[in-house]
Amino acid sequence: MTTLGRYRGMDVVLERLEAVRWRHFLVQVALAAAGIATVVLGGLFVLGVAGGYWPGQPPAALRWGLLLGASTAWAGAFVWFAVLPLRRRLNYTQTARLIEQR
Repeated sequence: MTTLGRYRGMDVVLERLEAVRWRHFLVQVALAAAGIATVVLGGLFVLGVAGGYWPGQPPAALRWGLLLGASTAWAGAFVWFAVLPLRRRLNYTQTARLIEQR
């Protein structure tokens, strides 16, 4: 059992730290959404430019390569921008340091 609850006013400090942790989480979600949207839209642009180069259908090997490359980029963007940052949860010490640095 921790001794944090024994000091007077500590519950107010912990509530504020929780509020900062929640705001930090929401910022991480917004950054993840922006990063994923950027990679997806960039991938769609590359697919459109590469696929629109040929007057007819592009070669099958190129289509499959573009699909595989775009799928890999989108999966990598999801892991890089969403899974990894959202797995890192701040503890109270890290949250206090974040507040002091800003």
